[in-house]
Amino acid sequence: MIVAVDNSFLCLLFKPDAKPPIDRNAGAELEQVKERMEAFLDKYAKDTVIVPAPCLAELLIGVPDVQKAIDAIKQYPFIKIADFNEKCAIELSIIIRKTMVRHNKKSGSQASWQKVKFDNQIATIAKLNKATIFYTDDGDQIKFAKMLGMKVMHSWDIKVPPK
Repeated sequence: MIVAVDNSFLCLLFKPDAKPPIDRNAGAELEQVKERMEAFLDKYAKDTVIVPAPCLAELLIGVPDVQKAIDAIKQYPFIKIADFNEKCAIELSIIIRKTMVRHNKKSGSQASWQKVKFDNQIATIAKLNKATIFYTDDGDQIKFAKMLGMKVMHSWDIKVPPK
């Protein structure tokens, strides 16, 4: 199985001081984040977890020690950093052109065009790297991942193993 994560999820995995999201099921701040992230890593240890390169960049901007964060990620051989390459650029242009015909270029998002383009790049990288599940807690990213046919999961969907 191939899954992908966005920056909101990547920060929960590798930035211990990341602010927990609001659990949309409970309506409160997500609890047991560390345990959920450990469960995620255990669950996909025999699969592939795609990290789109723009998400890695976002994570590294916010950590105190870049090399330490890179080393932490590299501990997990099943985590693969995926680039935005020529194939992604072509596919993204096709997607946005189709969206502009049907809706507007932002697919109904209220975010800035810059954020929309960035989120679309991330979702396109995931899709072209064959991810079938996309983990995100970002509302706009949810739309783009679904638009590309990926199942969307959230941090609060990860079950905490019993003690």
